[in-house]
Amino acid sequence: MGKNDDVPFREKLFKRLKQPEIVSMSTAIEAVMQVIKENGKTNWYIMNADIVNMLGITGHDVIYVFGTANIPTIVLKDRSVIFIVQRNPISKDIIPYLQLLDLTLLFRKISKKNLKEALAKYREVIANLSGEEKKLLVKLARKYTPFTRSALALILGSLDEIRLSSKLSESLNPEIIKKYREKLMFAF
Repeated sequence: MGKNDDVPFREKLFKRLKQPEIVSMSTAIEAVMQVIKENGKTNWYIMNADIVNMLGITGHDVIYVFGTANIPTIVLKDRSVIFIVQRNPISKDIIPYLQLLDLTLLFRKISKKNLKEALAKYREVIANLSGEEKKLLVKLARKYTPFTRSALALILGSLDEIRLSSKLSESLNPEIIKKYREKLMFAF
């Protein structure tokens, strides 16, 4: 999508979300997914709501849309759509892995009470990936924030994936990892 296409995409999404039939978060998510699909290009995707729910992260009135352009947030009275630039190339094959990495954004928004349980569930998802899938996550994570890289490095380390954990850790200041280990109350 070129820069000139970004404004019509946002406007179309804004109009769709203002439709009277968009009354719940699930219908809003469906509407966003439909507009992305109508766009006809694989350069936008939405945070996977099923995984968000599985991690027990509830009560969010925000839809996160990841893509190739920086677009201003859409704010409606009962929800927001936040656009986040994805620095990795986007293709259908890697979207599920990008979505896994994107979930780390929500760790900062989870109450301390629920964080440990969400991290344990996230760790379980990562543990069930194949070795090749974990390598792909590490490769993709290199273009993410220090927080995401730290979280993934800590989780991989807790799974005895020392080589992969070290690969990510090398891209970080040790003080950053220490800071996020404390922030995430990492206890694996």
